[in-house]
Amino acid sequence: MKNKDWKKVKLGEVVMTLESGKREKGGSIDSGVFSLGAEHLDSLGGFKLDKGKFVSESFYNQMQKGKIFIDDILIVKDGATTGKVSYVNASFPLKKSAINEHVFKLVVNEAEALPKYVFYFLYSPIGQLEMMRDFRGATVGGITKQFVDNVQIPLPPLPEQKAIAAQLDRADKVRQALAQSLADYDRLLAASFLDMFGDPVLNPKGWELVKLGELIKKLKKISSDYSSDTIEYVDISSIDNTRQIVSSVSIFDIGERPSRAQQILKKGDILFSTVRPNLRNIALSPRDNLIGSTGFFISRVKSDRIKNQYLFSLLKSTSVTTYFVNQTTGANYPALKSSHLKNFPIPLPPFSLQQQFAQLVERIERQKALIQSAQQSAEDLFGALLQAYFYE
Repeated sequence: MKNKDWKKVKLGEVVMTLESGKREKGGSIDSGVFSLGAEHLDSLGGFKLDKGKFVSESFYNQMQKGKIFIDDILIVKDGATTGKVSYVNASFPLKKSAINEHVFKLVVNEAEALPKYVFYFLYSPIGQLEMMRDFRGATVGGITKQFVDNVQIPLPPLPEQKAIAAQLDRADKVRQALAQSLADYDRLLAASFLDMFGDPVLNPKGWELVKLGELIKKLKKISSDYSSDTIEYVDISSIDNTRQIVSSVSIFDIGERPSRAQQILKKGDILFSTVRPNLRNIALSPRDNLIGSTGFFISRVKSDRIKNQYLFSLLKSTSVTTYFVNQTTGANYPALKSSHLKNFPIPLPPFSLQQQFAQLVERIERQKALIQSAQQSAEDLFGALLQAYFYE
């Protein structure tokens, strides 16, 4: 049966229950009950559970709705990532968990539809478009429970749903494995940094300390008559979770001219977001002549005593992130002052040791580039399958 012959039904006709969660303040990690929010759903349809939030066991036991079980489909209901969807499979690592108030939970009637099939539809671009038709609100908008009455889902017979889900599973495992390989290389690099240099905040090896401001150049401001038809602008949203700049936009497309407060970047400049440093929005400029947002503190190494690869790894390390989070001010938008960064003491190990580390970085980056190429092919295949099954 071709997809054009499949019947279409409202999503609500195959959803047995639709629940939203609640938040409890003051939950303790000792309870072991994870509170799962929008930030815990990842872009691959799975979960990123490295930053724990918890509720008490008594709160969990009293919940009538929102507990998470195998085959649940979770959807972000509001905020910047509205519509992001994840699937709870048998390898989900949490024994007890519940969604908070920013997430919907769908339980599919398995007599009508396969949960994994429904997940893949909602994950697909057409499924995302269908859900976002229900988006309401301006500043902090979202979708309501009524979205299940508006989303139309193609529904082949159950055996065909299983075959489709199985093929998408096979393609998904390839891209998930490649993504895991990239993450493993990043962990290897972080571990190698600690092994060679020690914790940069504690400085257990007693390296000489020099303020960051003394190791970087003072960048020139943009002149008032600066103009270019091709100049591109990057801000915090340009950085993905691999700490790379993956997007930019013509500064004229966003109705602006370069500001004297902004700076023209060179390849290799380190961009460190001063807003919400806990998000680790830090990246290397991939080329010359980008314009950096005023939300970045930009480091361009000037000293022959420090390697750029060493400084970049240091600034994105866990202990340095924690240090800067503790220096922030402001409740809604915790931010750092440039003085916090300029005065940060940088341990300076022997330059020869930094060179060894830089060579390791280069080898790892070459391997990652090969994996990223394969990953793009895997993503293209997965996207082509989604389109083949869910587009008419």
